Amino acid sequence: MRKTPIRPLATPNSGELLIIEGDAGSTNFSSLIPKTIDVAYYLIHSMSSPQKDLAGIESQVARHCALQFKAMELGQIVYLGGIVPEGELSSHMKSRYMVEGELRSSGRPLTVIRAAIIIGSGSASFEIMRDLVEKLPVMIAPKWLHSRCQPIAVYDCIHYLVECAGNSELLDRTVEIGGPDVLTYREMLLELARVRGLKRLIVTVPVLTPRLSSFWLTLVTAVPFSLSQSLVMSLVHDAVTQKTSQNDVLAYEPLRYEEALKRAFAKIQGNDVFSKWTDASHGQGDFLLN
Repeated sequence: MRKTPIRPLATPNSGELLIIEGDAGSTNFSSLIPKTIDVAYYLIHSMSSPQKDLAGIESQVARHCALQFKAMELGQIVYLGGIVPEGELSSHMKSRYMVEGELRSSGRPLTVIRAAIIIGSGSASFEIMRDLVEKLPVMIAPKWLHSRCQPIAVYDCIHYLVECAGNSELLDRTVEIGGPDVLTYREMLLELARVRGLKRLIVTVPVLTPRLSSFWLTLVTAVPFSLSQSLVMSLVHDAVTQKTSQNDVLAYEPLRYEEALKRAFAKIQGNDVFSKWTDASHGQGDFLLN
């Protein structure tokens, strides 16, 4: 975990932005953060950590943050996690669920937003799908490609996160968000190929275990093995909204999967991308506050 000292990157004046950089895994990371905060967005994820105890790392960072939140006058925590499937959880999904519990221990009102695959730059899952489709005319894929998913555009995900701020109906509630399409991962890959104007053949075989699939992804994508393994172990389950959905509390119609893809690639081709998934891979507990 990086031990960079906390330092202000700008002096706040009227209408200016204050960015504070530091290590959220440190017990004193909040020394330069205001003690009265309306809304804190918790977007920290340690999935790319090379260490094996992902759940332990995630819980430790969340526990440190919860202790700091407990000492603040904090009106709301908004946490973006993943849809938690029924049955035995992968270490990735287990860590997401454990973070929710750690944040609740702060005693501050918590709004949990759970999403499946987010479509757009900044999403490692999206970049994996893009690499697979653009590099491989023929894909020999594992049987988990038949699992179902409810993808959502990064544009819509951000919309829901913004709408949660200060919404009293969402305090101490969990909301699962997703786009209008429920697709298998195979269908998602083929639709991405169609949008890109590519012809692709996908053959599923039963012999590719999640671990072997992770090695395979590491060879053909830019994603490191630790991250590939974390993602693949979660793909064996369906990721479809089941509990309170966004339509129950927020009147908004998200983009269909095809439109989400087109918007994402329009941003990429127009060089209008503010972040990539690799931007968050420098440490397990890095954070930016604004």
